[in-house]
Amino acid sequence: MNYTLKLFIIFILGILFSKFGIAQERNRFSSGVHAGMNFAQIDGDEIYGFNRFGFTAGILGRARIKNNLELGVEFKYSLRGSHYGKNDPPIINIKLNYLEVPVLFIVKDWKKEYNDKSFYKMEFLGGFSFGRLISASSSNGIHDDFKKFDFSWTAGCTYYGTPHWGYFARYTRAFLPIYRYQKNNQNYSMISYFLSLGLEYKF
Repeated sequence: MNYTLKLFIIFILGILFSKFGIAQERNRFSSGVHAGMNFAQIDGDEIYGFNRFGFTAGILGRARIKNNLELGVEFKYSLRGSHYGKNDPPIINIKLNYLEVPVLFIVKDWKKEYNDKSFYKMEFLGGFSFGRLISASSSNGIHDDFKKFDFSWTAGCTYYGTPHWGYFARYTRAFLPIYRYQKNNQNYSMISYFLSLGLEYKF
């Protein structure tokens, strides 16, 4: 069985356990979904700007450590890469499709009462993301040599208007280059990074 598929099955089982598990533990776990847009670029590709627009979506699970502290795990699809801007010559066009598993620490703040229930309006998160490149394309044909494994750090926040609906913003940057090359007797590394904006829904 494919390693990525195994991770997906384990994550789904974890969510099912959190939703239908032992009654006295149910308040400790939560789950949800989110979707949005990535605005991406790559250091070392000789162009600038977050010009690669891509879709991102996934499922999430949360385990409460303290009242305002949670450990989160997500399983998501993410499109990123780089693309020439309107003022650049049309020479760079890189598309990267990833499956990602972020592991996050989440601190919550700004407690609010809502319909006789309380929730936190702000979540601040940070952690690491493990990614697997599932497909890639490039205008110059170098994508066949891209590294398949990605390890990144990520940080961001989510604002909740209700206990269920929130708006998230994140920044993610890879530790590892996807590609190395030489030009004019100098070594270059291509590092992927991106901004993510979107909606989140908690069950």
